[in-house]
Amino acid sequence: MLCSVIDVVPSAALAVDAQGTIVCANARAALLFGYDLAELVAMPVGALVLARQDKEIVSPVGRSWAASAAGSTTRAAIARYKNGEQCDVQVTRSVSFAIDRAQYAVVVIESAHDAAASAPGFGVQGDDRGRLHHEPVSDIGDMASALAHEVDQPLTAILSNAQAARRFLSSTPPDTAELFELLEEIVSDSTRAHAIIRKMRRFGKREQAEMGAIDMARLVRDVMQHLHRRGRECDVGLSSHIENGLPLLQGDAVQLQQVLVNLIINAFDAVLDCGSGDRAVFVDVGAMPGGNGVRIAVRDRGLGMSDEQLAILFKPFSTSKPDGMGLGLSISRIIVMGHGGRLWAERNRDRGMTFHIELPAEGVAMNTGVRERP
Repeated sequence: MLCSVIDVVPSAALAVDAQGTIVCANARAALLFGYDLAELVAMPVGALVLARQDKEIVSPVGRSWAASAAGSTTRAAIARYKNGEQCDVQVTRSVSFAIDRAQYAVVVIESAHDAAASAPGFGVQGDDRGRLHHEPVSDIGDMASALAHEVDQPLTAILSNAQAARRFLSSTPPDTAELFELLEEIVSDSTRAHAIIRKMRRFGKREQAEMGAIDMARLVRDVMQHLHRRGRECDVGLSSHIENGLPLLQGDAVQLQQVLVNLIINAFDAVLDCGSGDRAVFVDVGAMPGGNGVRIAVRDRGLGMSDEQLAILFKPFSTSKPDGMGLGLSISRIIVMGHGGRLWAERNRDRGMTFHIELPAEGVAMNTGVRERP
């Protein structure tokens, strides 16, 4: 999975562990340094980049390379190629992220000339989706970390369901009904992970998203069915109300599905420490006034948020979760705005939070200005 993420980064990129050892690299990195991909794996990143300013950040690499929870860090460095030549480069370490409890970071290397070209104010700015390809190199590494975060969700679910299936098989007699349900969920999660990786590759190649007509009622029902077992496992009730006759949307179904999955899982997390009467998440789906679009509300009865938390809620790397990266909501807003819609959050009058999505119907334009709350 991590190698799939690195592969789509549109610059030379490496994934390193907490000791600064390269665990995978993309083809652009192999081309830049003159090594085969297999040769780069297990090399210390300090063998490729030499420090010019901050030895702790660039080279030699200490154990803190991927262990920091801070944001991305960029430093000038010297790249050492396989043939012994050297070149001025800019090296960026992304925010660290965890996979199976091990810490990793994405390291992006650009020539000094290319780094200057990607600085703010250089080049043409497009819409939110196109803008991602013109961001500074630091944002490229952070986006790769974000993609790893997204694909880790279905892979974690696959592992959990596979372990449960093994337990059901060992029971006497085997619980075939539960086993069949688990296998269905494994197939669904595998399909979702494959779709996310496919879209990462399309992003890396700067291709357009797969836009098509979307039946939002069906999409929400599919997500609800997919997450019901997870809700039962953590003793959280999940219910919904979906209006009939919703207008069709135009967009990328996989992207919008991932947004809804993120919001519901966040809502699950928000109520885990609540009493049994408040361990509930409700999803409300209806038409916008005039039938110009679809509105979705994901409501929880958790502890809510302070004004300070609400103000930075959609900023990358702002999170209240001990093991979180703070990327899910940032990515979700980019996706929704890329579909011409809005995503914002507000505190409920009694307790908890509600996350609102508004998406335009086919052929309807909507103001995509950032909206924190109504």
